[in-house]
Amino acid sequence: MLTQIQTLRPPNKHQVTFTKGELNAIISIYSFQVAKGSWRDYAIDFTKSMAMFSIFRHAHENPLAAVVKTPANTASGYVFEVFYDRKRLGRSAELGAVLDALKESFI
Repeated sequence: MLTQIQTLRPPNKHQVTFTKGELNAIISIYSFQVAKGSWRDYAIDFTKSMAMFSIFRHAHENPLAAVVKTPANTASGYVFEVFYDRKRLGRSAELGAVLDALKESFI
């Protein structure tokens, strides 16, 4: 196990990632839906052009929803989008705004 930990590399400084606070906000909604039985799995992908948190109803299906962070010419330097069932529900420089759109889709 120690060998695996030593081989882990920190994220590339040019790679788009979620901050700890952003992940906490996303995981909070995710865990609530898991407790309700709506969602069961997730995946996180990081590339130079985006960070994506994908949500699955079942592990072997296409993502049900996704929260995407991409570089943009905004004050924060990033824009967030949320997709549900292949439709864009929201786009904003504020993560909270797009997460509110995701929550509304489950009310």
